[in-house]
Amino acid sequence: MDKKIDKIAIIRLKETLSTNEEAKAVADSVGNWTVIAADRQYLGKGSKGRSFYSPEGGIYFTVIVKSPVDYLLLTPYAAVAACRGIKSVTGVQCRIKWVNDLYLDGKKVCGILTESKICGEERFALVGIGINLYPSEDGGYPDVAGFLFDKKPQKDFFEALVGSVSAELRSVCEKEPSEAVMAEYASLSVLIGEEVIYSDDGRSETVTVTGISPRGELVTLSERGETVLRSGGEIIWKKSKR
Repeated sequence: MDKKIDKIAIIRLKETLSTNEEAKAVADSVGNWTVIAADRQYLGKGSKGRSFYSPEGGIYFTVIVKSPVDYLLLTPYAAVAACRGIKSVTGVQCRIKWVNDLYLDGKKVCGILTESKICGEERFALVGIGINLYPSEDGGYPDVAGFLFDKKPQKDFFEALVGSVSAELRSVCEKEPSEAVMAEYASLSVLIGEEVIYSDDGRSETVTVTGISPRGELVTLSERGETVLRSGGEIIWKKSKR
């Protein structure tokens, strides 16, 4: 089913292998801000080449971004947009675990994967977003998984959530100053003040997160008392209290 919400074209599929792969296939022939959405994915993609478990009970969609945008900040922009959209539609306030996950009560409820596609001289961004709305009867979720609702809600939030998050992403990319968006990203962080294990290039170190830089880097205090900006690595959050 195709529909327009807030002037954003949404192509809704019952199921697909991957909304990001569907978006790649049509990106050069559809308009800017077109969204490919599905109720279920069979080969959902996560960061670092991981799979993303995508049964019924979730909302999975990819926004095709053709507007000029700072690609290094697109993932944090999407995290802010997802937090805003989820809160405006459901009233649930999620927070952000650097760099691309949304958490609620110490559990992951949303993941974001940003990819790019080059077609001729044009470069498109593909922003994939998966939201755990409620637990599916299929089960099989990883231990870290959480949900916006404990059970299937009576209201169908699919179109409202997809439309709201996509509209917020468009606003962030086209209308809002980067400094303000990244300040909001930092204010939504679950990690500031927390100890994490940061790993990069095969080396791991326990650090304390003290902030998020305007460029989306993790600002950390090392065990030696040094302030270090970190990017590109991975973290293990040691304390899941918020």
